[in-house]
Amino acid sequence: MKKTLFLLALACCLPTAGHSQGFMKKLKQKVENAVGISESTDIAEDQTQADDNHDGNSDGNKPIQRPTPSDKLQKLRTATATWDEAVTPSKASSIEALLKELPPLPSVDEMANPNAAARETYYRKIVAVTTRVRELDKQYTCSNEEMIAFRENMYASTAKKLGITEAELRALENDMTSEAEKERITQKIVSNTIGDMSSLEAMAVDIEKREAAAGGELSDQDRLAILAEHGNAMEDLGALMEKSSSLSSIQSGSGDAELDQRLAELMQKQMEGPPNPLINYNKILGKNADIIKSLYARLCNTDDPAEIEQIYTEADELAKRARREAAVTWRKYLAEQIELNRGLYPQSMSLQADMVKAGMIPACAEKRASLNIVTICANLLDQAYRDFPEPEFSPVCKETIMKFPKSERMMRAESGYATSVDGFLSGSVIWTIDEENGTEYIYENGKKREMDTKGRQAIKQQQQKREDYDPPYGTWTSQSGKWTATYSRDGALTLHDGSTFYPSALKKEGNRLIWVEVSGENVEKCVYKL
Repeated sequence: MKKTLFLLALACCLPTAGHSQGFMKKLKQKVENAVGISESTDIAEDQTQADDNHDGNSDGNKPIQRPTPSDKLQKLRTATATWDEAVTPSKASSIEALLKELPPLPSVDEMANPNAAARETYYRKIVAVTTRVRELDKQYTCSNEEMIAFRENMYASTAKKLGITEAELRALENDMTSEAEKERITQKIVSNTIGDMSSLEAMAVDIEKREAAAGGELSDQDRLAILAEHGNAMEDLGALMEKSSSLSSIQSGSGDAELDQRLAELMQKQMEGPPNPLINYNKILGKNADIIKSLYARLCNTDDPAEIEQIYTEADELAKRARREAAVTWRKYLAEQIELNRGLYPQSMSLQADMVKAGMIPACAEKRASLNIVTICANLLDQAYRDFPEPEFSPVCKETIMKFPKSERMMRAESGYATSVDGFLSGSVIWTIDEENGTEYIYENGKKREMDTKGRQAIKQQQQKREDYDPPYGTWTSQSGKWTATYSRDGALTLHDGSTFYPSALKKEGNRLIWVEVSGENVEKCVYKL
């Protein structure tokens, strides 16, 4: 019996030709799963291996990342849809009613060629619901101070079990933490929970080398012989198996494993929605793509109203079918995402109630996750217009006026840049963050330095100026009277062909609309000719 159990342990834990990555990586993944930091690529890889070796006796469960304290005690999601005007909040008092009050997705034609009036009605309905979500959250949910305290207790409990500090546990969850630092912390957890494995690691390397030399998997007898050569490896392996299995019982706070599993499965379902569609306008348009690009290239070199009119007419006729085809694909994707999240609401409600009964979360936190589902659906509705896949060509002449390093992202809401186009170009204050290492920077008049106290003061001063700024919302008509461009209170500038931009600053100058837009790492000056 002892030999049989040991051979089973070998089969489970030690490397074979089909699992050449070794047991150390699997153990590291077990640690990561226990604290909720496992990478999806590792999970997928393990699942592929499990599928390849499925013998009909497995329960087929996918390895799922364990929820973190922040997953259990969620923060209120931020609504992305805005409307820069007073909107009366919804009167709904339940999650079901809020979901019903959200507007349906725009039609394919409305997405491809937005109508200003319909768009305003659409956004007002979304904002009415998301405003009500915030009201209900204040009514039902613990105070921010209480939620933070509950979450802190969860972090403290988990960190203590893993033998690391709370700061290290949070670092594992932070996308900005370097891989080297995550590796250091993970190894610390392994050391604290599993102990010294140098003898077993040496034996695993020995087996891998011998299998490589033999060109295939070793027999059980050969493995036993190697084991005998490595002294106390059998006892070490038994201890490793026991300690490794104990990792599965480490919870990210209070509560039981069954509820953790249900929450992890719910989170996984949310991530298993349809993939973001890739829409290739060049493929849809074929040769017409080059014609449209050529027309728009001419546009930037002329101010003749008749020629501008001709270019818009020809390009619009060629492009409108492609925009409609893109809208069909985009609408289908969003509809599936919304249906998925609406369908998860009953499961979320039931789970949150059970988590309260089990003492995993406080009663005052029960509705937060369900309110977040409403916000997720509202944000998906916002994407219908905000993230509509635009072609690489448009009736806009662009000039890059500033370029960030590829890893830097501008903090749009936080940046206190001047509100006017001229002010942006000559007196801007921009806040960025390097997504690879978390370093923050400030750009003042185009000059860059690391964020400091002086920089934060400059940001604050510019933000105060923005409070008195009244954006030039409105609709402008072309010189011919045929085309219009609308700057809506959701921050979108929609041109005659349906293409949409989100200016950081905008002005009308003669027969031109001029604005500044941040596009990836580029800050661009854009010109549209009316």
